[in-house]
Amino acid sequence: MEAGDGRGGGAEEEEEEQVMSEVHLGCPPRFSGLYVSRFSFSSRPLGPSAGSDGGECSGGSPDAVTVDEDGDLVLDRRRRNRGRSDHVLTVQHGITSSLRSVGLQVWKAALLLTDFVLHKSFTSSEFNGVTAIEIGAGTGLVGLALARVAKKIFITVQNTYGIQVKSRRLRKLQHYLLRIIAKKLMSHGAEKVLYLTLEKRYNFSMDELDVVANGYKHFRSFFTVQDESGALDDNSCRPDFVGEQMDLAEVPQYIREYDRGKDLEMWKIMYNPNPE
Repeated sequence: MEAGDGRGGGAEEEEEEQVMSEVHLGCPPRFSGLYVSRFSFSSRPLGPSAGSDGGECSGGSPDAVTVDEDGDLVLDRRRRNRGRSDHVLTVQHGITSSLRSVGLQVWKAALLLTDFVLHKSFTSSEFNGVTAIEIGAGTGLVGLALARVAKKIFITVQNTYGIQVKSRRLRKLQHYLLRIIAKKLMSHGAEKVLYLTLEKRYNFSMDELDVVANGYKHFRSFFTVQDESGALDDNSCRPDFVGEQMDLAEVPQYIREYDRGKDLEMWKIMYNPNPE
């Protein structure tokens, strides 16, 4: 869902391919250093026409126009409705980054998870007074929203300047250790829930001669899927975690400055005490 300025890698970092989040499409091109964006929200969700790419730095597409049923141009004016309390989350972020430093940017998945936190805080007391950990916090946007109601929140990020693990065997060991830590953390003490958002990324595979989402497939291998009735899928291998995909229609959009698209997903993951 992103800390530091990502420029400590020297020449090696500069030679790496740069990527950019769709959230930043309206930001100044070739901007170096950290940029400040402001993401606005209110205590009421936005309407069905909400959503535009980019934070305050985004001006939208110059060719995008909206017309009414008579063909007249519809101007998008900011309306100040009584009963709506406007708030702003301000974060620093990079506009582009290397693949290993993508946490420097704001991604749609982070904004979706922020919407979920805001919805819970406005409509229920479920998160009031909780102690939470934001894993892979990046710019800390979700943690900022949760801090409004949580008792204590721990923000964790990967060290951008740490040792880059290039060995496939070492990466597998790293993933295994993270899985063991997550199991220990979620299996002890009070019941814990992990809310996770992601955006599918597709690549063309020469092996399969098709566009695939191998990273997403790997992610799904770490837990057993539970449907709405509570039944588990027919999986011969029972991982230590159970995941339930959440309906995004039940998570209203509060933050205006992004468009969710069709590849965002949200999962509720719990510890499975009986994996066999």
